[in-house]
Amino acid sequence: MKKFFIKNRIYILIVVVFLILPWVFFNDSFKINSFIFANGDGNLIALPMRQVVMDSINNFEFPFWNRYIFSGFPLLANPQSSIFYPIVFILDLLFPLTVSYNISILLHYSLFGIFLFFFLDEYKLNKLASFTGGLIFMFSGMIVTHKGMPWILYAMVWFPLILFFLEKFRK
Repeated sequence: MKKFFIKNRIYILIVVVFLILPWVFFNDSFKINSFIFANGDGNLIALPMRQVVMDSINNFEFPFWNRYIFSGFPLLANPQSSIFYPIVFILDLLFPLTVSYNISILLHYSLFGIFLFFFLDEYKLNKLASFTGGLIFMFSGMIVTHKGMPWILYAMVWFPLILFFLEKFRK
């Protein structure tokens, strides 16, 4: 185990830095329970749906139907409820909804940087160049402006990892 940490210490350090950076970049991130980071559709659509899902699960009901929209709306079929997205679902089970929502946004920003770092590192770039690429992608305009639409973040985050595995498969 000690050999693993010594051999991979630079990778472990970079992953830890990527996990810390969103907390530093978003200046109010330490008030994680007092407000919601994202403004926009996430507050109006995703949070209430996730609350209905958690209420259903707490009442030992399967979240098929959202009875609060019109005369009812399929909750299970709506991807914005995040029922089938394991990261968000587990966070929702472990934490209160606002904390879970904020942690999921910060975690996905970290995953953007980590996944792009490993993708660039697959091309045998300098570690600093790979780190810089991950950092730039992590806080690029496209990513930061979609902070208010978490389901877009949840979809975009996997693109560098898919490219990484495609490159591994190609080799």
